[in-house]
Amino acid sequence: MHPGNNLTRDEARRRAQLIQTPLYDISLDLTRDSDTFTCEATIHFLCQEPGADTFIAYSYPPDTFMLTNTAITQSYNPKIFYTAVGTAFAAYGANFKDKANGVLGIGGWDPTLPGAQEYVQRQMDPIRNRVNEVDELSARAPP
Repeated sequence: MHPGNNLTRDEARRRAQLIQTPLYDISLDLTRDSDTFTCEATIHFLCQEPGADTFIAYSYPPDTFMLTNTAITQSYNPKIFYTAVGTAFAAYGANFKDKANGVLGIGGWDPTLPGAQEYVQRQMDPIRNRVNEVDELSARAPP
């Protein structure tokens, strides 16, 4: 997750040669009476050699924050670390500072679009709740 640890063009070409056609496992939950539904997708790549050095998660912001924090605390530093939505949020950069350098995510977005700020609030609420829970547990912990 450090910019100096990124792939070179030759390394990227070599990796592309190693990966065989990915398999997609997509599950939609259409059982709820709602205009929206949940979707879970898993991508399986077949690699011709062991030793993966790539992490990909199509995650929403609360999970993006959690996955990044876990990678940092566990010293997991693959050359490619992709986490989709959340990396474009100002809170992501503010929270992880220089450790966010080199993390790949979904492209930019326009925060002035209608509904954008409401979306951010919906995604940040679970993060704030988790932080508050950790703070409460820490306050109760013996010194």
